Amino acid sequence: MATIHARSKEIHSFFTEKSSEVANNEEMTNMKKKWDDTINVISTLASVGNLGSNHIPQEYHLDDVTPTFLQEMVQACEQVIFESLFPGIYVHIGVLESWMHILNADEKHRGPGSPLRLFLTPNIIPLPMLEKGIPDKARMEVFQSSIDVLLKNYNINNINKVDLIFIPIIKSEHVFLFVFDLKNPSVAIIDNMETANQSGDRYSHIPYIMKDVLTNYLLSKDHPSALKISNQTPQSIELPWKTTKNGVDCGIFCMRHMKTYMGGGPKKWNSRLLNESEGQNKQLNQLRFKYLCKILMSNVNFLKEDILALSRKHDEMDEKKKNGQKPLQI
Repeated sequence: MATIHARSKEIHSFFTEKSSEVANNEEMTNMKKKWDDTINVISTLASVGNLGSNHIPQEYHLDDVTPTFLQEMVQACEQVIFESLFPGIYVHIGVLESWMHILNADEKHRGPGSPLRLFLTPNIIPLPMLEKGIPDKARMEVFQSSIDVLLKNYNINNINKVDLIFIPIIKSEHVFLFVFDLKNPSVAIIDNMETANQSGDRYSHIPYIMKDVLTNYLLSKDHPSALKISNQTPQSIELPWKTTKNGVDCGIFCMRHMKTYMGGGPKKWNSRLLNESEGQNKQLNQLRFKYLCKILMSNVNFLKEDILALSRKHDEMDEKKKNGQKPLQI
């Protein structure tokens, strides 16, 4: 516990001293306040991740853990899911789903001139349904039911208003991202992992099937860019910060890419991520804690006040009790 506490204090100092290479001034101020309320909860969450496991399967589920994230009529996530944000652990799909809700809610407060972005559920069409031979109608039904719910939940009454659509894909324990630009039609593949083949043996036929599904959906809505999207060839974006050795942080990279990409390709994009190095690894670990704070402390999370109450209760304990306490069940 002492090691985890020291790590949390180090990151707390990082935010306090404004030395982050990935946070702007406004983010720094907001995160400093949130961190002050949640540092002890994060310490206890992270301590479970120190047991030596370096992978939490997507199917992992624990029935007797109280939910820590609850979004109205959409999603409930349990504590064990957020423990996958401890450094060195493969990020659970539930974290990506929670992040989707956070970012969609943030779009309501985007600045003037900023594109309207819509973030869809990871693997919005299950991988088995992306195999060749599956009827287009079956894929379309799954896709349409999901995207229509999101549009309704976030008060977007017309898909024509959306500029960019983000779809995270998890395949073979690797996370990458499709971005469909509806205003300046293009289909981008954003992936932190270097690949020798830009056409993407890693992606196989999936980009083309997803493009066809989205095209059919746009056609059903009489979207003016439907046929233009259909004519696009999916292209992998070259990123200076791509990796060759990091096989565990793809989920964090995906979350960062979703947060910072505004379209326009790599020339107009500053993710503030360093090239692959120890410095980049430090950034990614800091982002794990930062994004955990943002998810748990978001107004989207109906359990926010419960978590704050437990955090304050823990903060009021004397040091001996803190050090001897089992991780909080929140």
